[in-house]
Amino acid sequence: MVLGFVFIMAARNMGKACGYRMPLNLLPFVRYVKHISTYSWGSACLAYLYRRLCSAGIGYKTELCGSMTLLQVIDTLEIPIKTIIPLINNEHNHIVGYKKAWRGKQITIEEVYGSWATTYQALPMFLAAIMKTNPGTIAEINVVPHAKERGTSVCKRIFWSLKAMMDGWQHARPVISIDGTFLKERYRGKLLIALGVDSNNHPYPLCYGLVDEETYENWPWFLQRLRRYVCRQRTGVCIISDRASSIISALRDPQNGFVEPLDIHSLCLLHVRSNFCSHHPDGELKKLMWKAGRTTQVSKHDAYMSRIGEISPTALQYLATIPVERWTLSHDSGVRYG
Repeated sequence: MVLGFVFIMAARNMGKACGYRMPLNLLPFVRYVKHISTYSWGSACLAYLYRRLCSAGIGYKTELCGSMTLLQVIDTLEIPIKTIIPLINNEHNHIVGYKKAWRGKQITIEEVYGSWATTYQALPMFLAAIMKTNPGTIAEINVVPHAKERGTSVCKRIFWSLKAMMDGWQHARPVISIDGTFLKERYRGKLLIALGVDSNNHPYPLCYGLVDEETYENWPWFLQRLRRYVCRQRTGVCIISDRASSIISALRDPQNGFVEPLDIHSLCLLHVRSNFCSHHPDGELKKLMWKAGRTTQVSKHDAYMSRIGEISPTALQYLATIPVERWTLSHDSGVRYG
């Protein structure tokens, strides 16, 4: 019966594990990166999953609650704990508590996909495999010594960019949006990203950064590599961002490679509107502010701003604190992409 479950799961994962692709948790079994393309990852996936299923029923791993529940957790990682409890009851005729079901789910995920610690340990091999199979791809890991354990390093920052994306952007419009987002799992941090725009106006990912926070140290580090590896010698690049002080400070530093008049810094109108509405939550003001930023005619911009001042003088004063050339199309000095 277990073998049947194995083949069911193998059918789901075969497409992801065959050919030149491989699951991240199989990287430790690869001694030489250059031999990756010679492995049959479909068979490896079968063997790995079968070994994990067998280990689920022995000794201290009985908390995994049986092969059926194990497979359902693997199939849907977002499965609620309240759904796992009746599954265990149906399979074993035994009701477990919420805490034990949650612990069993965590053990199941770690058994198949590895723990958070082992995943971070596999990052150097993962990035090495990407660079080996995609020549010209850039990946940098910045580490610092562990505060307590000798001979151990702690990951501080990571930067990576695929060669195809870097080369392709050289022929795209010189517009790059930069931003950061939260990582919400066990190891908190921020994911930094630089996005271009392709000829179909679709997002064009350029590079990524993994840092602990959006600080005055991390943004310059990211922008320096964006300039060095992606933008290279290209000038007239329009960088679009929010009003984070760490980003603005980094863009003003000539050492980071993006200073005016060689390059242009504009503010994302969506972020400006979001900040504006948090201070002045009014539907009419929201519409007028958006129109004032989007119009390309100075006369219409002035009319929208006058209307904002009539409704709320404090809202007009708030917008006056933001450089008008940063967030409006009508005052961008005629720059094509800024």
